[in-house]
Amino acid sequence: MRKTCHDSYRVFSLLLIGWLYVAIPCVSIGVRRLHDMGKPGFLSVFPQFGTFFMTICVAFQEIPALPITLAVVAMSVIPLIFMSLPGEKKANKYGNPCNDSMDVLKEFN
Repeated sequence: MRKTCHDSYRVFSLLLIGWLYVAIPCVSIGVRRLHDMGKPGFLSVFPQFGTFFMTICVAFQEIPALPITLAVVAMSVIPLIFMSLPGEKKANKYGNPCNDSMDVLKEFN
């Protein structure tokens, strides 16, 4: 069976819907976490650009060049490193810090 252009667009449509289903909550959580550290929230969008680019490559069966692949990996890893750092203990320009989970549990006891 011969693969047509319409098949690629169908695959892309399904992958796009799945990507949006995952990307929107990821960006929301990433923005909140970065704001806890006093960093701008737009950094959480960079991994989504890389994921979207790779989604296009998979749908249309194109293999990106090595430098592009490395750039996509860097766009995904750098924000993860930022998000693994501890947040600020005092209020910053984005607001008061979130309560620690143990503080929330102590309130219920």
